[in-house]
Amino acid sequence: MNRVIAAAATIALVAVPAAFAASNTYEGAVTGDKEASVQLRVGQEDGVRFVPAFVARDFSIKCEGNTRARLSSAKVTGSVPVNDANRFKIKGKDGRIEFIVAGKLKGKRSAKGTFTYSGPTKVDGETLDCDSGRREWQATR
Repeated sequence: MNRVIAAAATIALVAVPAAFAASNTYEGAVTGDKEASVQLRVGQEDGVRFVPAFVARDFSIKCEGNTRARLSSAKVTGSVPVNDANRFKIKGKDGRIEFIVAGKLKGKRSAKGTFTYSGPTKVDGETLDCDSGRREWQATR
């Protein structure tokens, strides 16, 4: 059964916040899901790049009871450094909800990676255990 859910998950990371710095916004899509989208922000402070936020919108999830739904958004915020290989990994957790994002910046204008979402999610007023599976994404600025 497919259902659209309006719930959103925002997960703040336990990370040292960076001082306010200019950031670039990347917009993109989730592979194989025409309705889903992603947004990635990348900042730079004193020559060090970091990811202050990533959000995935309207992506499909599979829940217990073979229920399929769409999560309106899952967002993780904090300040995660981009390493020398231009890679980053964000692990956000709020109770039993987990949102993990891994990515790589490709040149100055594109990025790609994966995310997974799992945990209890309200679907039509009922809390179900849900999981997105491993989803691939790509984005450009």
